[in-house]
Amino acid sequence: MKRKMSVLALCLAAVLTITGLSAGKVQASPKVYTGNNQNNISYLTIDYSESYKSGKIKGKYTYTMPTLIGTSKVVKKINKALKAGYTASQKEKDNLWDYVKTDSKDDAANRKVVYELTSTCKVRYNQKGYISFSYDHYWFAGGVSNIWTDGMTFDLKTGKKLGISDVVSGSDTKIRKKILTKYEKKNGELGTHGQDEILKDTKMKDFQFYLNKDGNVVVCFGSYQPGGGNGKSTITLKSNLK
Repeated sequence: MKRKMSVLALCLAAVLTITGLSAGKVQASPKVYTGNNQNNISYLTIDYSESYKSGKIKGKYTYTMPTLIGTSKVVKKINKALKAGYTASQKEKDNLWDYVKTDSKDDAANRKVVYELTSTCKVRYNQKGYISFSYDHYWFAGGVSNIWTDGMTFDLKTGKKLGISDVVSGSDTKIRKKILTKYEKKNGELGTHGQDEILKDTKMKDFQFYLNKDGNVVVCFGSYQPGGGNGKSTITLKSNLK
């Protein structure tokens, strides 16, 4: 057991060094997942948590970040992209803190309440040379709340972060048509409101998705999805992965 814990400590120290993360921000013990999968990839998840208080309003920020264990160029490339997601969330956290400060000065908001930004990550697919992560987000600031899901998928041979054109067959035009057809079948016609243009004009790199356990592509929409209310929705397309 002592040797196992020593190896774990060395792995964590190496990962923190590679990604440039501070161990001082780790609020919970890292969860380590060993390579008992088809890709034989080991990774860990680290929960980061921060809080901020102004008056009676408290802000809470939580982010779960996955990190592959290893020192190869591919692993470093993937970890850099994963860290970029965490770094980008800092701006959203700062915006939440601004809401806390502003609302705490408002007499109407003079009550005990917790504003929150939570991002929870899961590994959805880890086979055939690919690994795919989903991120479920929840944001609440007083009377406003949003939920949405996005994802990151990587080629473990090259470290490339894949776009939807990499995992769904067809030209960009055909892929958009597949998305629009599936979306309208699930959520209703968009053309009557002119909102089909939202999907038609979306850049391919901006479509959010992850791979499910069967290797198919789950395309994610939200918080304010076309033709819908405040919520989230997904559709599933067949992938071209072999």
